[in-house]
Amino acid sequence: MEVPLQFAFTAAIIVAGSFLQGVTGFAFGMVTMSLLPFLMTVKAATPLVAVLAVPNAASILWQTRQGTDLRKGWGLLSGLVFGVPIGVLFIAKMDNAIVEKALAVVLISVALQGLLLPPKVGAGMRPFWGPVAGLLGGMIGGAFNIGGAPIVVYVYRQNWSRETIIAVMQTVFLISMLYRLTFYALTGMLSATLFLNCLLLLPCIIVGSSLGVRCQHKIDVPRLRVVVNGVLVVLGVLLLT
Repeated sequence: MEVPLQFAFTAAIIVAGSFLQGVTGFAFGMVTMSLLPFLMTVKAATPLVAVLAVPNAASILWQTRQGTDLRKGWGLLSGLVFGVPIGVLFIAKMDNAIVEKALAVVLISVALQGLLLPPKVGAGMRPFWGPVAGLLGGMIGGAFNIGGAPIVVYVYRQNWSRETIIAVMQTVFLISMLYRLTFYALTGMLSATLFLNCLLLLPCIIVGSSLGVRCQHKIDVPRLRVVVNGVLVVLGVLLLT
């Protein structure tokens, strides 16, 4: 990111994604991966978002740590173990044009799912679906950093408090991201320049996530989710064209 204007736009996108993650417990990957491909290639955006997602999730997890319960995330993590390598292998081996179209399709699908099947807290979902959601989330997350949708559907349907829901999601996301970065490193997708850019963007993560957590109970989350998913559908269509 040698062009100042490009860096400024990137920073704004990171703040927006971090803010929404702080409010809802997810959306960082979806927001950043839907906008950054207009500034850089998907293959460049994926590891950048993956590295930045670590301090983002860690920051939100620290602020919601009272609701943390790792036992509630074991099912999801067992599926992620197998899903992440599949997703990373896809983006590492495929041509960027194919990856970009695949990202667009996934974005539209995830956004439509969010519009048509919004999370319902306490609706109930059997533990069997935990590993399934983790496997799907791992594959999509490994490829595009937007594998939160299956995990969100599962977690939001548990009879947990809002704080516990967000804390459990951040715990699962954080472990998944660290696991994912291992495979990115093995496939040569990480570099010193990438980490330098992430270091420069770190303040954006702190500011965005902190504001988001503070606004959790001040924003109409269902309405915000509709707006965000609607915008994601549009961005996905633009990426396809």
